[in-house]
Amino acid sequence: MNTPDKKRVQQALENIPDNKSLAWKNSKTKNQYEVTPINTSQTSETYCRDYLVKARIKGKYLTQTARACRFPDGKWHNE
Repeated sequence: MNTPDKKRVQQALENIPDNKSLAWKNSKTKNQYEVTPINTSQTSETYCRDYLVKARIKGKYLTQTARACRFPDGKWHNE
């Protein structure tokens, strides 16, 4: 993922409800991505989200789950 793709992931984590997806195609690399937040949890300090990433990179399909938490700087960081 390049910088524009990472910004899209941030956008999905910040704005997309659980079980809804944000999909895009990178116009430069031609790679395709779909990010789906699947669970949101809250502690006294922060929000965390589990999410699913589906990607098509150079013709190969990849699927990965991850967890990210929102830090005080407002950005989501993977655990």
